[in-house]
Formats: sequence, C-alpha cells, structure tokens
Amino acid sequence: MTDLPQQPADDPLDFGLVSDAGNAGLALLVREVAAAVETGAVERAEAVEALSDGVREIAAENPEAVDVTVRHAVVRELVPAFTAAGWPAPEVFEF
Repeated sequence: MTDLPQQPADDPLDFGLVSDAGNAGLALLVREVAAAVETGAVERAEAVEALSDGVREIAAENPEAVDVTVRHAVVRELVPAFTAAGWPAPEVFEF
C-alpha cells in the first residue's frame, strides 16, 4: 500500500465509484467505522466486519466498490483511526 495522505475532513471523500449515491454511501460507511473505532465503541474485528458488511451492501448496486483500488482508498482513510486505537490497519483482503 502506498502512503497517501488522508483527505481533509471538509473535502468530500471520493472513492471513484460510478454512482454518486454509491460514493456517498461508501464515504458515510468509512466515516462511521472510523468514528466507532475512535470512540472505542467497537473492537477491531467488529470494525472490520461492519466495513465488510457495508461494502458488500454497497457493492450490490455498485460492483466497483470491491475493486482493489477502492479498497486501498478505504484503508487509507481508516489508517489514522486504527493507528490511534493501537490496531493494525485493515488489509484490503479483510473486507
């Protein structure tokens, strides 16, 4: 994985999905998972499972959501939250 900077909070996340709704849904999912991790509301396995379930749901109408490039972008956005929690970042094959 390349070390790319996380997008600023005021910049809407764009994961490159064809559908704006799909992209917005994935951005919301990533922000919700990050928030749950940052607040300590979930364990690592629960966060990865929620991410997996959410990506699978989004991919039902936006199949590009499971593309490895999209997954790398998701991981890039989650690295700060997972690192702050003392956990290894999720791998693209985990979700």
